[in-house]
Formats: sequence, C-alpha cells, structure tokens
Amino acid sequence: MAPRPRTNFASTVLTRHTAARTLMLLPFWRPPAPRVNMRSRLAAIILIAAVYLAAAKFGFTMAFTAEQVTLVWPPTGFALSVLLLFGRHQWPGILLGAFLANVTSHEPVIVAIAIAGGNTLEAVIATWLLRRCVQIGDSLDSVRHALGLVVFGALVSTTVSATIGMASLCLGGVQPWSTFGSLWWTWWLGDAAGDLLVAPAFLTWRAWRNLRRDGRAIEAGLLAIGLALTSAGVFGGRFTAGAAVYYGLEYTVFPLLIWAAIRFGVAGAAIANIVTSTIAISGTVHGFGPYTAGNVADQLMLLQVFMGVAAATGLLLGAAISEQTAASRRRDAEHAVTQVIAYAENEQHATSRILDVINTDLDWDVSLLWYIDREAQCLRCAEVRRQPGRTFPEFERISQTRTFAAGEGLPGSVWARNAPQWIEDVLQVERFPRLRAAAVEGLHGAFAFPITVGGDVLGVFEFFSRSVRRPDADLLRMLSSVGAAVGQFLARKRVEQEIRYSEARKAGMLEAALDCIITIDHEGRVVEFNPAAERTFGYRRREVLGREMAELIIPERQRADHRQGLARYLKTGSSSVVGRRLEMTAMRADGTEFPVELSIIEIPWDGRPMFTGFLRDITEQKHMMQQLAFRASHDGLTDSLNRPAFMERLRDAATRTKVGDSGGTAAVLFTDLDQFKAINDTYGHVVGDRLLVAAARRLRRCVRPGDTVARFGGDEFAVLLEKLGDPSEASVIAERIKQALDEPFELDGRRVSLTASIGIALSAPGGSSAEHLLRAADAAMYRAKAAGHGRIVSAR
Repeated sequence: MAPRPRTNFASTVLTRHTAARTLMLLPFWRPPAPRVNMRSRLAAIILIAAVYLAAAKFGFTMAFTAEQVTLVWPPTGFALSVLLLFGRHQWPGILLGAFLANVTSHEPVIVAIAIAGGNTLEAVIATWLLRRCVQIGDSLDSVRHALGLVVFGALVSTTVSATIGMASLCLGGVQPWSTFGSLWWTWWLGDAAGDLLVAPAFLTWRAWRNLRRDGRAIEAGLLAIGLALTSAGVFGGRFTAGAAVYYGLEYTVFPLLIWAAIRFGVAGAAIANIVTSTIAISGTVHGFGPYTAGNVADQLMLLQVFMGVAAATGLLLGAAISEQTAASRRRDAEHAVTQVIAYAENEQHATSRILDVINTDLDWDVSLLWYIDREAQCLRCAEVRRQPGRTFPEFERISQTRTFAAGEGLPGSVWARNAPQWIEDVLQVERFPRLRAAAVEGLHGAFAFPITVGGDVLGVFEFFSRSVRRPDADLLRMLSSVGAAVGQFLARKRVEQEIRYSEARKAGMLEAALDCIITIDHEGRVVEFNPAAERTFGYRRREVLGREMAELIIPERQRADHRQGLARYLKTGSSSVVGRRLEMTAMRADGTEFPVELSIIEIPWDGRPMFTGFLRDITEQKHMMQQLAFRASHDGLTDSLNRPAFMERLRDAATRTKVGDSGGTAAVLFTDLDQFKAINDTYGHVVGDRLLVAAARRLRRCVRPGDTVARFGGDEFAVLLEKLGDPSEASVIAERIKQALDEPFELDGRRVSLTASIGIALSAPGGSSAEHLLRAADAAMYRAKAAGHGRIVSAR
C-alpha cells in the first residue's frame, strides 16, 4: 500500500463555525518529518529490528509445542506500538527483525521470509484498523480506543500472522498439516496476548511523566510492590502451589488490577498487566501456580487465556476512568479560568494565568498568545508559556519573530474564521508554518481559539503538545465561551487603562469607559447631563439642569451621606470617592434601582470646584458574574452543587464540627441510583437526563432547608447534613430519600421505577476530615449496593 500523501493546512484543520456543525475527520497517518536523514532512518530500522529480534528470542524460549510456535510472543505488541507511535513507514524494521528471528530458528529462508511478511502485515493491518475505525493516535485515552485494541488488535489482525505463518510452516515441510489447527490456535493466542499486554504499556508511557507532579509516585510504588508480591505468591510460590489449584487464588490479583485501573487509568492497568503476566509466566513455566495440570504448553495456554481476559478487563476499566478524569480536568480548567478572570488584577496577569491553567490542567506543553496589530493587519506573538521543565527554544524563537496574516497558519485561520481550530498532528500538514521547528522539537497536536468581544477578534490563544491529540469537541465548546469571557475582560481592562492615560493627559477627562457623564457644581446641582445619561436614567436634559443631583439619581437612603460628603470635601478637601473608581446603587426616574460603576473627578472652575461623574450601568456584568459563579459551583444538568463546591462546604462543616461551634453532628449521605444505567440504555440519554433532574428535585425536597445536595457525576449524589441534634436524624432523612426515590417517575409518558443505595457517614465526636467522611459514606454506599438494591448502610 502506498503511503498517504501529506495534506495541506486547510484540509487538516478541524473547525467549528456553529454548535451544529459536524466535526471534520482528520487524516490519521503520520508521515516522516521533511527530508529525513537516510542515516537516521537506517539507524531506526536497525534499532527496531534489534529490539524485535531480542523480544522474539525471548518468546522462542517458551516454544514448548513446536520450535517455531510459542504462546508468549511480545514482538506482536512491540510491532503494533512502533507503527502507532512512529508511523507505518517503520515497517522495514519490523520485517527485518521478524526475518532474522525466524531464519535463526532452523527455518528455510523462504519460510522465514513468508512468516516475517505475515508478522509485518499483521502489524500494518492492526494499525490501519485502529486508525481508521477508532481514530486512535499514539495513546489510549478512551473506552473506544481500548475496545478497538482488544477487537482489531488482539482478536482480528492476529489471525493474519497465525494463518500465514502456519501455512508457510506446513507448505515448507517444517510442520505436518495435521498440526495446523492446534498450532494455529497457539500462534494466535500468543500474538493476541502480546497485543493486549505489550502494546498498551508503550502507548501509555507518556502518562507516567505526570506521576511525580500529581504526587502519586508513592502510591504507584506501593501498588507495584503489592502486585508483585501477590503475583509471586499466587504464581511463583511453593507454599501456595496446591491451594492455588483448588481455590482459584489467581483471582486475588484482581483487586490490585482494579486499583491500578481506577487510580491510574489505562496506563496503570497496562503496567499492572505486564507485572502480573511476567511473574505468572515465569512461575507457570517453573511448575508453580494454579495452572500446573498437564504439560507446560497446556499450562501456558490456560494462563494466557486468563491473562488475556484480565488484561482486556483492566484496559477497558482504566480507559473508562481515563475518560472520566479527562472530563473532570476540563471542568476544573474551566472553573480555574473563570476564577482567573474574576480576580485578575491586570491583563498580563490574567493571560499568563490562563495559559498556565490550560497547560497544566489539560496537559499541553507550550502555549502562545497572539494579539492583532491593527495597523499592520497581522498577528504578533505577545507571550509564550510552557510547562515547567519543558523547553522548545527554536519553536519559540520562530514564533516570537514572525507574524501571521488573516488565514495564514493556525493563528491566522482562527482570526479569519473567528472559530476554534484543531490539528491532530501538525507534521501531517504540508504547508504548516513552523513545521521544521515543530518536527525537530517533537511537537504534534495543536489547537487554538479566538479572544472575542462583540463579534470582533482581539487575539488568539494557541497550544501545542508533544503528543498526537485527537479532536475534543467538548473542549472546543468550553474554550469558545472562555475566549468570549477573556475578550470582555481584556476589553474592560484596556478601557480602564485608556481612562488612566486620559486622566493624566487631560486633567481627569475620561473617555469611552463610562457611558453616562454628569457634571454638578459645588452646590450639587446638575450643569451637564449627556444623551447616554438621558437614556440610562430616563430624564430629559432640560428636566434636570439646575436641580440637585441627589434628588434625581441617588436613592433616598443615601442622599444624606452624599450631601455630608460634598460639604466635607468643600471644607477639608478630603473625600473617599473623588478620584477613585467605585460601585454604587443609582436610581432611575421611575424609582427603580440598579448598580453602576462610578468615577468622579474635580474640575476647577472660576475659583469654585465642579465635579464630573462618569457612570456605567453594570447590571448585565453583575448578572454575568453571578451566572459564571453559579456555573462554576453547580452541575449543569440538575442545578445541584457540583463536586468541588460540595467539597468546599463539606470541609467548612468538618472544620466547624472540630472546633465545636456547629451545635451538633455533621453527616454525609452518598446516594447511587441502582438501575440508572439500564434505564439510560433502554430509553436513551434524554430520558436518563430527565430522570436525573427529577431525582435531584426529589432529593432537595427530602432534606432540611439548610442541607446541601450535590451531584458527583453520573448517577451519584451526595447530601451534607449539618447541625444534627440527634445522629439518628441522618437515618430518618436517608429513609425519606429512599422512599422518595422508590416512587415511580413519570417521564415522557413512561413510568420508570428505580431504587437507590445510600451510604451514611457521621462525623466523629472529636471531628472528622471532609475526605474521611466522604470516603466512609462512599464505602458504605458500595456495601449497600453489594447487599442488594435499595439498601441503606451506615459507615462502621
């Protein structure tokens, strides 16, 4: 098959003009970097062949059925990983390694060539299927990827190598045709195990570079030690040999495999599978463990079937956890950006923090901020940020010294289209600017989104990763709203900066920052009332000239303070409002009150001061900030608190309980809807979402006015009960919740019934930490589920 030609920039970029626009599919083959040095290419082929040969020789040491067929074949997973990570153009290295491995195993040259071709074709087909059908990149980060590896990698593509290999051995007279079936099965099983065990370890290695940063290195070490000791005890211990056969001790490794998948995602599952498989194979070959019946080949076959099932289960569970973790990181990043916008002191601080937040929380390596030069009509790089310990000097230098016109490169395309853009791998884009620097310094995935205000683009945020990154539609949608919020923030800060400059130049004349301009004399009477003030306050200019301003736009309760402040300033020159920017409440002609942003300056006039106030109605801004704060702390579907907000309240409650000022006990009820997945699968996500909304509504009706209800994700809810006079009140409320959720739901004409499992955790007399309460309630809930649906269990 001829390699796919590289495409131009426009056909590779992923864009979203509207929410309903279908995402474009991206090319998936990654060609070599431009003008690859042939010496480097040859070195890569030799290195790949050497590693393949070494892995093959190791596999052949366990060829107990036939010299050329083994149940342990790591090269299959290595070959698939090489083509996925570095591109299919690396197939000559696989072919050479496979040929050397077979020709040195007492096989005729023609047979060795045929088997090597089958091994190479198997890897190429698996790579093509994974790229084509599940759009896998150079990592496993979703259930779709893991399932694709199991199906297309382990189950489907391996039949190619097994069929070609056995046909070659039989046709070449190396093996009789009578053994074709049994040896084919052995060959296929060895290749499938290689894909399931070896390939995930290579594809997830990047995930471990964040281990130290996340503070989980110690946990990973303890897990590895525990897994190694358990595996050694089950599969390699003399004292457990008999017990392992009769009592199924091999299943004792499952809790540790699940721990690895839950805590470390698909990367943890991959390494745990490798550790367990290595120890299990070694022990089984030496006659230990649960699979000691029959000859060594039969023992290994049973072991490989067991490990294949365990590996597939762990990978799928880990992938599901990784997906959930990615969604949580997106939510955390959105919340963090919102916090930056809300509290940043200036433009530089805000943009730097936003770049750092997205780099860190969403794991991008380097980010750039581009601003539009209106005079030159181009984009210029204003800032470059990167994750600690990662440097890209050539790429940064080129970015900082060049400009982009509208439609040119990734930033220019975002500017021209006013929409986010995504590139799965910049090395696939033939006309991508900065291509050579990106290739040299290992940058692949990229995306960018505009900073907008009022439909106009102010600038562009651009991000790059050393990994090939698949398009993430949810991330693009989130960052579209972030770009608009950042644009409003930057516009406001720039206007404020212009105001400060104008104050210095023109003795206090403000420009364009506040819409309403009202000037009063030393007696507080209006002498100027501009058209914007007329529209805002509902007065005509002729109606207010000469009248006291306090009677017109200041609420009655504040008028005395205004008059006293004016008199004090005229007497002492001291004021808490003149020359400052502040917020206050103003009043319209119809008596309605609304918030305004106000700045007052003194204008000397004929020996007596006059005062000009610049006012702006900030009702919409206040409403927007309230909405942002609400979205940051509440679940978007059920309007219940989200996990971070719930944890904040829980920590506060735990602190009050510890110091003894809460007046009672705190409790956490952890609730899980038992049959929700089945209902969701049967009736669809729309009905499932409505069921969650209805369930949250019932939960809120069951608790007291001061209690807190939160959705933790999926079908899990948590309730915080504070100031319980009697700890038994928690059980009463839990029973009330259970009864409420037991009542059938009427959804779109359907009568839907479910039950709930509830775990209860009470704070200790001396106080308990928030994390302890939540873990205890969660554990109690899982015990309730294990005991049967619709149970209430209290923490021990």
